[in-house]
Amino acid sequence: MFVDEATFAATDFLGTLDVFGARYGLPPFATAKTPVVLLRVFALDQFLAVFPGARVVQVEAPLDVLARRLHERGDADRAQEDVLTREIGLGREAADVIVDASGDLATNLAAFEAAILSHGHA
Repeated sequence: MFVDEATFAATDFLGTLDVFGARYGLPPFATAKTPVVLLRVFALDQFLAVFPGARVVQVEAPLDVLARRLHERGDADRAQEDVLTREIGLGREAADVIVDASGDLATNLAAFEAAILSHGHA
């Protein structure tokens, strides 16, 4: 989920990372004790080769929401429908569960945490 700078700055993250001019953060989860690694789908095969038992959670939103969020953060190249459709499709192929991230930050985090917990990996 993309948020404005004020929301990002006010969020208590476990860690943050700057990638190609965009800031990413992993907020703490209230109940999940499972290590979480955030990856784009193109790195997933390499990760699963090292950690074959890892659970894959695909976090996605409808194409129009994703495109708008990418444009808002200045990532127009990834905002192309064919690029997004391909990346989403690859993620779905590998996913054990899919989480809809079209809501606000709190809703999205709760859905992500519920997906982790519902699969016995707390």
